[in-house]
Amino acid sequence: MTPLQSVSLPAQATFGRDGALFEGLLGFVSQLSVVLWGLVLLTVVVRFVGIGLYRRGARRRAARMALVQAVPPSDPAPAAASTTTATAEVVQPATVQVPPALASNSTEPPAWTSPS
Repeated sequence: MTPLQSVSLPAQATFGRDGALFEGLLGFVSQLSVVLWGLVLLTVVVRFVGIGLYRRGARRRAARMALVQAVPPSDPAPAAASTTTATAEVVQPATVQVPPALASNSTEPPAWTSPS
């Protein structure tokens, strides 16, 4: 009987190659996982920073509006200067002559003639 060390089995070489490929795949998946978690954390940070900036700006606008409404103007403008009169031109619709073929409720298409 021959000892096992002298017998070459194709499975041993295949297992070594597959093991190396699996370790490479495992390394790639772990790197991908770290990158995706980093992207999630970056998104969360950007979201909360953006919300903070938005709310701070809204608070500033609200405070500015409250300040403007609370403080009366020191030099009121004359009443005649503050009123404006707006004039609007009334545009009348144009009168269009409708051909009798279009004015009737017939189901036949009108006989079109070229304008001359």
